[in-house]
Amino acid sequence: MRRPAKPLVVSTDDRLQLESMARSQSLPAALSRRAQMILRMADGEPQTAIAHRYGVSRPTVTLWRTRYRERGIAGLHNELKHGRPRTTSDEKVAELVNTALTRKPNGNTHWSRRTLAEETGLSTTVHRYMVGPEKPLSKLQCHVCGPHGA
Repeated sequence: MRRPAKPLVVSTDDRLQLESMARSQSLPAALSRRAQMILRMADGEPQTAIAHRYGVSRPTVTLWRTRYRERGIAGLHNELKHGRPRTTSDEKVAELVNTALTRKPNGNTHWSRRTLAEETGLSTTVHRYMVGPEKPLSKLQCHVCGPHGA
């Protein structure tokens, strides 16, 4: 049987910053979730329960615990990845999602990929976020439909 992990020691300053990150609506969701996990570990919640709560594996929880212990809050940010850098900022993606969720196109009940791309100027990004691996728009109740409004 596994020994429960000791509560993670978090300084007062770090706790304040982590709480702010955990509540943030402007940070990437993954970063906010990592801050929430660290806070739960600091409060003594078992890693298995944290993994279950956030729908991740226990090794993932352990990874973020280790990264926080070794590097502090900076360790919660994604490491640089190889390959071509992103060309669309988080703010532009947030604007795209906000448009799809809160507005309807003129004269239509739903956005098509084409009209949403024309409205936001993000054609590749619209496609990626609707049908690609990061597809948050396909999971949300928004006014978006197929390529030409079908």
